[in-house]
Amino acid sequence: MFNVKRSNILFFLCMIAFALLFYGCSGSNQQQQPKQQAGEENKKKPDKLKEIEGNVEAMIGMLSGVPNQPAKEQQQGGQQDGKQDGQQQAGGQQGGQQQGGGQQQGTQPEQKALLEPKPEVNWEQALKDVEKIHTQWNDYVSQAAKDGVPKNNIDGFSNTLNELTNQIGSKNRTGALLAANNLNLHLSNFWTIYDSKVPPDLKRLKHYLRNTIYYSDLLEWNNVNENSNTAKNLFQTIRTTASEEKQDAINKVDFSIQELEKVVKQKNPPLIKLKGKLALDNLMEMEKDMETSK
Repeated sequence: MFNVKRSNILFFLCMIAFALLFYGCSGSNQQQQPKQQAGEENKKKPDKLKEIEGNVEAMIGMLSGVPNQPAKEQQQGGQQDGKQDGQQQAGGQQGGQQQGGGQQQGTQPEQKALLEPKPEVNWEQALKDVEKIHTQWNDYVSQAAKDGVPKNNIDGFSNTLNELTNQIGSKNRTGALLAANNLNLHLSNFWTIYDSKVPPDLKRLKHYLRNTIYYSDLLEWNNVNENSNTAKNLFQTIRTTASEEKQDAINKVDFSIQELEKVVKQKNPPLIKLKGKLALDNLMEMEKDMETSK
């Protein structure tokens, strides 16, 4: 009898020890799992997504007739053109007049490109380019879902890409520009799940500044005001989160957005185009600086 009780006690103690050991192991696994998930929250940006964004930017440049380059890169070309023009005019002028003429010409090429009629779009090439984006999107979309991009963002990009294709097929320049610009807005949502030196709000700001320009071409002033106001409010959010070393660039963008707001109130499409492009130049210059910073 005593042996039976002793056996039962030993068996009971063994069961307790086993239960404690099992609980300890399972608890350890549960603690490791969130760490693994937390490590997966910020993923490296896929090259496929970078290629899509680059080709969308190139498409916007083709449709708008103005290359998407930061201000400094455009100024280098403009200064060379202005210098040549100034040298050609110098033969019939004297000292100070030569320099004055050269400086004035140096500031004109970019303004002329914006204010003159847009060059014709090569629609055949545009169709080839959008087909390329379709192919790149097809290669990337399964990874987007795997990486955790919400389905509504995936569907939004896909539907807008179809809309861009239809607008290009109809040879509708402004409609195609608005669709291409909307693709960038969808892409800004993708960036939130990947590691990036450039905040997604900066890419969203670029979208609203461009829409301000495009809708002014259509004289749709409600849409112009809506996008201009959204850009202004979004920029204030960006400003509050910017680091101290970015304040000079932030102030430069701020001033150009204020200048844009003035001509929006005047309902002046040529000046909206010019001031909007300057604001975009400053923004892309800051974006490029962020991307290359250590």
